[in-house]
Amino acid sequence: MEKELWDRKVIENGGEFLQSWDWGAFQGVLGRKIIRFSDEIGMAQIIITPLPLNLSWAYIPRGPIFFDKEKSKDFIAKIIKIIPKNVVFVDFEPSQNVNLELPKFNSRQPERTLILDLTKNEDELLDKMHPKTRYGIRLAEKRELEFKELDSEMEFYKVLKLTSGRQKFRTYNELYFNLMKKNLDPAQLKFFGVLNSGEVIASGLFYCFGETAIYLHGGSNYNHRALMAPYLLHWEAMKFFKKIGIKYYDFWGVDENRWPGVTRFKTRFGGEIKEYPGARVKILKPFWFKIYQVAKR
Repeated sequence: MEKELWDRKVIENGGEFLQSWDWGAFQGVLGRKIIRFSDEIGMAQIIITPLPLNLSWAYIPRGPIFFDKEKSKDFIAKIIKIIPKNVVFVDFEPSQNVNLELPKFNSRQPERTLILDLTKNEDELLDKMHPKTRYGIRLAEKRELEFKELDSEMEFYKVLKLTSGRQKFRTYNELYFNLMKKNLDPAQLKFFGVLNSGEVIASGLFYCFGETAIYLHGGSNYNHRALMAPYLLHWEAMKFFKKIGIKYYDFWGVDENRWPGVTRFKTRFGGEIKEYPGARVKILKPFWFKIYQVAKR
């Protein structure tokens, strides 16, 4: 199946960017093997990641995508048949609610996200926001901060790295974002920033697929927190995507327990919570799966 047809089928059947052709190609650049499989029951982009001892594991992010949910077990069986012999386990993480009859597994992607409807006009969007969010946007606008598409992924990354160090969360390295910039369509991949006197004080990475813009990574400079730049970053990004015809803005993950502060910030923009069914696992080599779990811990 060619790229255009693959992506069209993903979009038409409610799939997301992690099952898109270009995202699979990008994973290939990172050294992973990509298997794309489709029939009358469904479709799946499978990412094979190497492990030591010539072993590997398989991952289907936000997939498989089922055309016929009643035959999900048959499609899972077909996938298992085409999986390489050295795969220890297959991690399924569908976006659709379907009974895979497999054990639960730790989700790699957020199990809940927040989505805003950008078909509403600006006044309607603002009206649905928390008063503190509207205040933050208006304050940032008064400070005459500049919102722009960044010339370099490094401008974005410097702020992200500052934020990850301050908040003690892990993020990808500089090379990862450099490869994204080189290998993904610039019409879909956007690095945005908010600048104060020429200095980037808030930044965000967004990816567009179908009718949705996804906020994947971002950060801000704590020394300039009084300027409310993160509020302006998202508001101006929403307006940008509205203008080019994007209908939905996905904040890519909310969780009150794991990320209380970030979740509070995001949910105050309004929108609707979307829940995913979580991950399921098919263990193909039980002994090596136990070793993998111990090593990961």
